[in-house]
Amino acid sequence: MFKQIKNWLGSVKGFVTCPNCGDSYWWKPTSIIWYSSGRGLSICTECYNNPVNLNINQIKHSLYKYHWDWKNVEAVGTALIKFKEESEHETKKNKQEKEVSTDQKNNLQH
Repeated sequence: MFKQIKNWLGSVKGFVTCPNCGDSYWWKPTSIIWYSSGRGLSICTECYNNPVNLNINQIKHSLYKYHWDWKNVEAVGTALIKFKEESEHETKKNKQEKEVSTDQKNNLQH
């Protein structure tokens, strides 16, 4: 309920919301996903840090609701797919590096 009150206060103060989760930028910090040269989509940092939870259709729907040009919306969709894939790849890479590091420690102990 506290989250809903903060979002309401944000809307009263004229702040827009994250197109993914709907939380107000009045109380949440933002991050940017770049979709073309010099153009970026603001999303809250919480959503940015959890790319697996980004709902591309929800974000595109929100952008159309705010009268974004369809070309920019499609460019955002493509950038989001790429962002999610890169994040997934980075997560797998970090996991593999951690496993290798653990294996190396175990080998040194024996």
